Amino acid sequence: MDEIKQKMLTQNKRGTSYPIFIVVSDQRVYGFDSDWREGTERKDIDSIDIDSELCEDCKQGYYENGEIPDECEEWECDESFIGYRIEKDVPNLRAAFFFTAEACDAHIEANRHHYGKDAHSYAISAYHNSELQQVMQNIIGEENKKTLD
Repeated sequence: MDEIKQKMLTQNKRGTSYPIFIVVSDQRVYGFDSDWREGTERKDIDSIDIDSELCEDCKQGYYENGEIPDECEEWECDESFIGYRIEKDVPNLRAAFFFTAEACDAHIEANRHHYGKDAHSYAISAYHNSELQQVMQNIIGEENKKTLD
């Protein structure tokens, strides 16, 4: 408990009052129109009508080896792609939250197989959560309460 207390008192609060740390990463949100081939990816092969949504080269590849390329420059393949946009810093609540950025970062590295390469720690505030404030004050001691502001 003393180690957590010391880290809470000395860590970078990232400009946040009562900071707690969560895992965030960029996520693709599907169903958006975008420029042709910008922010698009090939639909799942099971949802593509091979004969009507693919160009001749992609059809040939599918019928020869059961695969279609991830990219294609032919307009005939346009219907086999789905648009998306990237939403930045989406919370991943698998691990809930951490009192220190160090613990959050260590969790991300130890569990990298669960997170994308862009996952990182992000400070949010427990300022409006009186229960969590009490827990944090208990950890660091009443005399250090002002350091959380």
